[in-house]
Amino acid sequence: MKRKITKEDIVAMITELDTRCAKWDSGKMDRAINNGFGELCTVTSPFVNQVNEQLKDYYDLGETRFDINLSSDATNIYDMYLMRPADTTEIWDHDEAKLRDENVIWNDNVNLGIVHVDLTKAANYGVSFETAVVKYFYIPTADFDELYISQEIYLALESAIGSSVYDVLHDVEKSGQKRTQFQRQAAAILEPYPVDYSDPGKISMFPPGT
Repeated sequence: MKRKITKEDIVAMITELDTRCAKWDSGKMDRAINNGFGELCTVTSPFVNQVNEQLKDYYDLGETRFDINLSSDATNIYDMYLMRPADTTEIWDHDEAKLRDENVIWNDNVNLGIVHVDLTKAANYGVSFETAVVKYFYIPTADFDELYISQEIYLALESAIGSSVYDVLHDVEKSGQKRTQFQRQAAAILEPYPVDYSDPGKISMFPPGT
């Protein structure tokens, strides 16, 4: 069961933590929130997003190569593939055929936020795919609307934001206490990756040891 949080929840958390924060302007508040999210994401990757690019228009227009642009807060892609309904469930999982050919869909070598797709090479498989899917990790910013996280990750986030709050307040002792608490809670997180991080038979998107 995941817990929904909003920016209002985080602001309330901060003002309850220390009454001095009630006088903060939006700049200081956003700085504490952004730094807290950043610190949390150094130990876990709970925030994911997905782009589903429909291929029909590209086929209709005869465009064989195109790019998918991710949002600026993307930090790492953990899966990307072309997809179509499966011909048989005996071969493919979840009634979907997924093509993870790096000659067909791949991340730009320079810009993380760009994924290239080549439908000409996809045609070598003798079938037409319907959707290009890109799944990626991201770090939320203070302008988020709502997020859903597990209770254990929420507790770690609370401590991470607490540490960043006292950094902004220049309270070294309390910041250190919150950071120690955060490290202890972060170590207790059982599953740092999304449930679809390792699909059956999927080649890892990360080099060994990362």
